[in-house]
Amino acid sequence: MAIWNNQNYSVGEDSLAFPLWINGKATKTSIKVVIPERQKALLENKKGTLRITKINGKYIAQIAVDIPCESTHGSSVMGIDMGLKVPAVAVTDMGKTRFFGNGRENKYKKRMARVKRKALGKAKKIKILKKLNNKEQRWMRDKDHKLSREIVNFAKANNVSTIQLEDLAGIRQTAR
Repeated sequence: MAIWNNQNYSVGEDSLAFPLWINGKATKTSIKVVIPERQKALLENKKGTLRITKINGKYIAQIAVDIPCESTHGSSVMGIDMGLKVPAVAVTDMGKTRFFGNGRENKYKKRMARVKRKALGKAKKIKILKKLNNKEQRWMRDKDHKLSREIVNFAKANNVSTIQLEDLAGIRQTAR
C-alpha cells in the first residue's frame, strides 16, 4: 500500500500521475487508468488522499473526495426507536410509521455463528476458525449500514430535516 497527499498527484482524463522514488530521485510517473463516468463526476469535487493497494493481483487507486452536503429544506422531525425484535422503528411527526430490519434474522445469524464456532473449536479446526474471523460481525455491520441507508431514504422521502434517536446507552450489554 502506498499513500500520497492531494498535493503530490494529479488525475487526468485517462491517466493518474504521482511521484515514485526511482534510482534515488523522485520522478512523477503517469499511469493509464480506467475511470468510470460516476467516478469522473465525483472527481470534480475537492480531492484528498490517494491510496494505491494491490488486491487479487490488481492495483486499485482509492481517492478520498470531499462531497458538499445538501442542505435540508424540510421542517419535519422523525424519531427512531431501536430494538431487538425490530431493529428500528421510525415515526414522523406527520404520523407515518415504518419498521426497518428483521431482528429474528439477526438473532438466527448470531446463533448459527455461535454454534459453528463451538463445533469447530471442539473439533480443533483452528485454521477454519481463523478463516471465519469476524464473519458474523461483518455481516451485522453490513446489515446496519443497509438499515441506516433505508432510514435516511425514508427521511428524505418524507421531507424530514431532523432525525432523533433514542438513548442507546448499554444496548450491547442487554442484547445477549
